[in-house]
Amino acid sequence: MNRVMFSAVFAGAVALALTTAGCVSGQARGKTCDGFALRIHCGSEKAWIDPRGNVWQADRTFEEGKWGAVDGEMVDRGNIQIDGTDMEPIYRTEHYGMSAYKICCPPGKYNVTLHFAETYDQITAAGERVFAIAINGKEVVSDMDPVKMAGKPCKAVVKPFETEAPEGMLVIAFTEKEESPEINGIEIIRQP
Repeated sequence: MNRVMFSAVFAGAVALALTTAGCVSGQARGKTCDGFALRIHCGSEKAWIDPRGNVWQADRTFEEGKWGAVDGEMVDRGNIQIDGTDMEPIYRTEHYGMSAYKICCPPGKYNVTLHFAETYDQITAAGERVFAIAINGKEVVSDMDPVKMAGKPCKAVVKPFETEAPEGMLVIAFTEKEESPEINGIEIIRQP
């Protein structure tokens, strides 16, 4: 990484701090996020800054007191065309085959936004990848089918939800129905 790129990433990076509970809280680009804002660039080993200046953290495996994926693999599809978004880099990488993402966070109400695009070239039609999604034990999508929802492969699908984390933990669980679950990005923003 060259110095200019490193400086831009450093200047825009989320200032993370451990709270007394050992959970992550943060501040993005000098603006408070009511204690917590996390954007995960699923499947990527590198952080990324989106067109609005938000930092998307590199993906990682879950560790107690932090956040990350439980199981699964990461893949980078390279410079493929993604329709329906101005955030193509998010959709060019994916985490697949995971059972969950666990996020340690302060108790409160959250907006959770999940990002999907079917980029595996062996899946080209509706019904070839289907999975269920639950947030903190409540099923929010029974038949997530990225191709069916987008109308074609390589097109962004964004699914927003509201939830609570009364115990200071968000668990986004995935259950395979047809082919492994996949996800490209996760946004978790604490409500004011």
